[in-house]
Amino acid sequence: MKYFLVLFLGIVVQQAWSQDTIYQIEKTLETIEVNANKNKRTPEEEEKYQRLRRRVLKVYPYALMAKEIMMQAQDSLAKLNRNNEKKRYLKQRENELRERFEYELKRMYTEEGQILTKLVYRETGHTCFELIKKAKSGFKAFMYNMVANRYDVDLKATYDPAIDVDIENMVQLLQSENQLPIYVPQ
Repeated sequence: MKYFLVLFLGIVVQQAWSQDTIYQIEKTLETIEVNANKNKRTPEEEEKYQRLRRRVLKVYPYALMAKEIMMQAQDSLAKLNRNNEKKRYLKQRENELRERFEYELKRMYTEEGQILTKLVYRETGHTCFELIKKAKSGFKAFMYNMVANRYDVDLKATYDPAIDVDIENMVQLLQSENQLPIYVPQ
């Protein structure tokens, strides 16, 4: 009888503990697309992917440098009062930049130049044509654009993540993998 009473009380207590209040929380989660074919590319697609990857890795640091140089120039020009001081400063900076980057930029392939103009727009919010026009003149920007067009590069090219999906995806992927270099001003 004792055992029966203990067993009965144990069952009653267990039932009392198991009937706790259950709260139901309804929460909707954001939809996530999973691409199962990530590694299933044809050899041609893989070659195109790797080529774009190399190009973005090569030109992205130049886009970051362009952004940094543009910000420094704007700050320095804001401190200068007279136009001849501004012209002298811009001429000096142009000579420094030409000495530093001319050889490297001339050795770029056409496709790298096309990607660079888009990434410069992505980073600065201005086309290369607009940047040249601000720094030099409209006529010089026009002439540079004519030379660039000869090599199938458009200095007026803008960057739209909806249109340039491949470049945007590559930049996002490389940033998530911490493979894009970070520009540290000298």
